[in-house]
Amino acid sequence: RSDMRDIYHAVNCIVIPTTDEQSGRIALEAMCAGRPVIASEVGAHREALRGAGVLVPPDDSEALERAMLKLLKNPELQGKLRDAGRRKAATEFGIRKHVEQVTDLYRSLLTPR
Repeated sequence: RSDMRDIYHAVNCIVIPTTDEQSGRIALEAMCAGRPVIASEVGAHREALRGAGVLVPPDDSEALERAMLKLLKNPELQGKLRDAGRRKAATEFGIRKHVEQVTDLYRSLLTPR
């Protein structure tokens, strides 16, 4: 979709109750857009959201409900997660970090042993 930026900015938070997650792209996009994220603690969500989002056990609708209500009732927590998410997305998953990691990989492969 070409309108995801508008969608992210139209909602209070992003909820991703998946049972498997390989890339974490939606969570990272939401973090970049400054939206708090609640997601199942599976796959890539573990790394992307630890310290910057709310992780709940997969297939636990009661835990998901509690997390959603807590976040919706707590503007201070929303602000903390927005800030932490933006910071983490930029520093750990941003383009500069990616270029740095790819460059390091090429250097290690091209360095004689």
